[in-house]
Amino acid sequence: MALSSQNKLPIQISPFLGIIIGGMGPSISAIILILAELGTPGIGILLKRLIKWRVAIQWYLFIFFIPAVIIVIAIIFYSLFEKVPLNIPNIGDWRIVILMTLLTFIIGGPIGEELGWRGYALPKLLETRSPLLASIILGVGWGMWHLPLFWIPGSLQADIPPFWFMISIIAESILYTWIYNNSGGSLLLMVLFHTSINTWAKLLLFPAITNSILPIIFTFILETVIALVIIPKLGIRSSGNLT
Repeated sequence: MALSSQNKLPIQISPFLGIIIGGMGPSISAIILILAELGTPGIGILLKRLIKWRVAIQWYLFIFFIPAVIIVIAIIFYSLFEKVPLNIPNIGDWRIVILMTLLTFIIGGPIGEELGWRGYALPKLLETRSPLLASIILGVGWGMWHLPLFWIPGSLQADIPPFWFMISIIAESILYTWIYNNSGGSLLLMVLFHTSINTWAKLLLFPAITNSILPIIFTFILETVIALVIIPKLGIRSSGNLT
């Protein structure tokens, strides 16, 4: 897709199809690896973690609302820093939020990615590494996986400085691990958190960057600050594993 969009290939690849199919890569890889290691019972274990919903209500509140709060604070910081009028995008109707959430959940990346990142890779890393080191390793890999999108016009990453994106995604990886360890390894919460971050970015953050990318950078800085605060709460070892 990246080569095609830069006219480096003699064929054109549909960005929509390419992103949908390419976005399923991590989860497809996880399913293949689990089948190879554990057989069909392993898929059953993965699905049980995917529907694990009995988690304290504060975790649902955190994953659904904190991304929006971070973005709004970042926009306020941008307004104060640049001395420009405060412009928080008006969603208008909560049905828009519900619709965008459903679309993001289905085709926006969470299902296609999280079976791989937190369904397979994170528990495997936690078997031999500390939660912090596992988060950093996974964050770097997760960030590198997005790199082709920076060369595809129209993608969410096309207008984001790669350095700041990598900082942000490592910080987010730490937040995911924190939620994962405190929810008993609920893969459902991982998918919902991914959905929430992407949904609020589309509804609040990206409409706010018409004249400057500073709202994005402030968002990334706030995520990093929160991750740094959370690091001591990650623990030294984790009992989480693939099964």
